[in-house]
Amino acid sequence: MPRLLPPRAHTPAMEFLLDKIRATKNNGEFFDSMRRG
Repeated sequence: MPRLLPPRAHTPAMEFLLDKIRATKNNGEFFDSMRRG
């Protein structure tokens, strides 16, 4: 049976990225925040 959903281990990383994206106004700000950590 093929996997229909990604493994749960990826969920925290996805949530982290979505939170970072939501907290920034544009791509430049997003990438700057990722460089800072």
